[in-house]
Amino acid sequence: MNDVAPIWDLALRKHWPHAQHPFTLNVKVQSHAPRLILLGESGSGKTQTMKMVAGVLRPDAGHIRLQGETLFDHAARIHTPAHQRRLGWVAQDYALFPHLSVAQNIGFALSRGWRNPSARHTPEAVHHMLARMGLSAVAQHLPHQISGGQKQRTALARALMSQPRALLLDEPFAALDPALRQRLRDDLAALLAELALSAKAFGMSYKAAWDAIHAMNERASQPLVERSTGGKGGGGAKITAYGLALIERYEEVDAVHQRFVSHLDQHGLDLSQPFSLLNVMTMKTSARNQWVGSVATLRAGAVNDEVELSLPSGQRLWATITHESTQALGLRPKQTVIALVKASAVMLAADLGTSTKLSARNQWPGTVAHITPGAVNAEVLVHTPQGAHIVAIITQAAVADMGLQVGSAVVALVQASEVVLGVVD
Repeated sequence: MNDVAPIWDLALRKHWPHAQHPFTLNVKVQSHAPRLILLGESGSGKTQTMKMVAGVLRPDAGHIRLQGETLFDHAARIHTPAHQRRLGWVAQDYALFPHLSVAQNIGFALSRGWRNPSARHTPEAVHHMLARMGLSAVAQHLPHQISGGQKQRTALARALMSQPRALLLDEPFAALDPALRQRLRDDLAALLAELALSAKAFGMSYKAAWDAIHAMNERASQPLVERSTGGKGGGGAKITAYGLALIERYEEVDAVHQRFVSHLDQHGLDLSQPFSLLNVMTMKTSARNQWVGSVATLRAGAVNDEVELSLPSGQRLWATITHESTQALGLRPKQTVIALVKASAVMLAADLGTSTKLSARNQWPGTVAHITPGAVNAEVLVHTPQGAHIVAIITQAAVADMGLQVGSAVVALVQASEVVLGVVD
């Protein structure tokens, strides 16, 4: 037993009390098939049934349910207006507006209010539909100037423009010759498959998709999508090489953005720790020592400039860079700056006397927090009383000679010329 609601669920009754020929139409259909064909003799009520489903004729009793949604229920007093049912309707006589061109008739499905579609401007979606239905050459013709097959395709295109969830065809191929009838049936099947896949993939209407493409082409420096006309399939569209490159770049930027947001959530909102721009940016460099500070003072020289940084820990860090670099970075007081120092550029000293004078501009007293021994060198992590830390790479022999162990008092020394500065725009 199928628990899924049927696609088509019709139970209709309509009475016409003509004096000479009264007629009562009773219809009851339930089907899970996406395509439903009504068979019957002329005058049996096929067209009237379609009109009731479309909402242009109101039944006397019963209900109309499409894909589980109730469009009409006499007992529950539900009657959804025709324009809200999202159904495409192609009448036997096509019902084209005689004073509107083929393009305007198709575009009428997109218009809002009482005004007719513009004769001067044809929307991008209408252009594509004209090409898809093989009507581009007669786009500006009036209905009386085109053939019966072209009228049929115009009416079908108009019904499809509003992206209907169901299409109601009232013998649309009856007036066509057998060869054209079969070709249009094949074209219709292919077009319906194309539109269904587009709706599922993008969750947007046919018109909205083409309006969006047109807007992107207008705003981009080069076309993103090219529209082709003619051919066996009636035309189509493809993404340009520039469009493909733009998609690839978007994916790269989006990946960076997602990582940034993820790290901001992990590190930026931890109020127990000072805010670190490096943590949020997840910058990866070969420098083991990375700090974010602000420019405290800037002393310009003829060749080199001295930059004094204030770190969140309260400590000071001096860097010597060229005057050209200062200008290129646009350094100014209070500006946020990133400072990088390689661990191999950090020297450690122990047992320094108060009278010892060193040329290193940066001198950070602290204690050894951790030692990671290696085959030749060792990595030594030093914590300062202010809460900062600095990593040094020294030889295993130096560790032994200095008698370093966790808790040992040391001074980390860094030449100002070894500090690399960077800024974030």
